[in-house]
Amino acid sequence: MTYTTSTTNLIPSKGATVNYPNLGKQFLVIHSTANPDSTAKNNADYFNNNWSTVEAFTQLIVDDAEAWQVYPNGQKSWGAGNVNGYSYSQIEICEFTDDNRSKAAIANAVELSKAIISEAKSKGIELQVISHHEANTQYNGGTTHTDPDDYFARFGYTMAWFRNQITAVQVTPNAPAANIKPSQPVKTPAAPQPNAPQIAVDGYLGAETWKAVQTYLNKIGYKLAVDGINGPATTKALQQALNAKLKISLAVDGIMGQATIKALQRLFGTVQDGVISKPSPMVKAWQTAINSGKNWI
Repeated sequence: MTYTTSTTNLIPSKGATVNYPNLGKQFLVIHSTANPDSTAKNNADYFNNNWSTVEAFTQLIVDDAEAWQVYPNGQKSWGAGNVNGYSYSQIEICEFTDDNRSKAAIANAVELSKAIISEAKSKGIELQVISHHEANTQYNGGTTHTDPDDYFARFGYTMAWFRNQITAVQVTPNAPAANIKPSQPVKTPAAPQPNAPQIAVDGYLGAETWKAVQTYLNKIGYKLAVDGINGPATTKALQQALNAKLKISLAVDGIMGQATIKALQRLFGTVQDGVISKPSPMVKAWQTAINSGKNWI
């Protein structure tokens, strides 16, 4: 993937971004264009020529082949409402009707995110990767957008999955290699295990889902009865795994309370309200992750 900074009609600065209150971090906000088959260059031209009238633009736009930057990182862009002033950078991922091009664009967004996080770190700035939807629902974004959730869901992905790819060596399966200066080939992960449990993605935490959870927890070192019952032993194992994955300090008490539910919602990139609705978006994301055969915690 080539990474190009636009040098014509560069959008003027709107002021530097700052850390989000009480978080000590700034955001990297992930969007999707909702404009099928429009390339990064198409969208860069649109932002450059129309930003003052549409009052919307992000720093970067990435597609299956390249990324274009139209505005400096570390400056307040107009992409996520009230969160703009706390967002070091914002990325639009181009959507395509062709699945392979879409997956390649998402893979390139992972690599671009890594580059931006590294850039910010070199300046002493820590970034938290969030979706446009999360900016709205969790950080008073002041918008009604839900992207890129729907785009990701088309391939069984979630924001939690996207964040995991940024910290993992391997990225999106079936996507061509992408390069960011200097060239760094993207590795394709192994296919999901053929014996991975396939469960209904219905948003309900039933025995089928709990058996799959217990099976997975046993795979990573716990010793649970695979009985489909969420008893204290299963919840304690889950709490311990969440603490290790998210670097948090849940009480390992075997109680599926609000704190544990919020941690699961955080893990799977859904609204953190501490409630498992029926059906639950968090449970659907969990079931999708289980079916993928990949490590989900």
